[in-house]
Amino acid sequence: PGAPPPPPRRSHEQIGDIKWAPDGLHVAAASSDGTVSVLDGATLKAVGSCRGHSSAVRHVDWSEDSAVLQSASADHELLFWAMPGGGPPPPPPGGGGGRPESP
Repeated sequence: PGAPPPPPRRSHEQIGDIKWAPDGLHVAAASSDGTVSVLDGATLKAVGSCRGHSSAVRHVDWSEDSAVLQSASADHELLFWAMPGGGPPPPPPGGGGGRPESP
């Protein structure tokens, strides 16, 4: 197994968006400090943290199966995270890194 995800940290920054996962098990909170906190849906205790944006996170959204979270920041950066820990998601089916192929 890989390294465990970094421990969640408390943020005192403004929350820009909050979304429940479709399966109801987790809640994602987008913060103006460039992070997304992932909370347990039953206890609301932090279970993961997504760090990688260079500006405030304005929007979060879950995949239908609650396995992937996407976050969009004020500088128009879109990142994807494996849930619930917040690491990088697996590559899409069929291989490739999600980038369009050159003609």
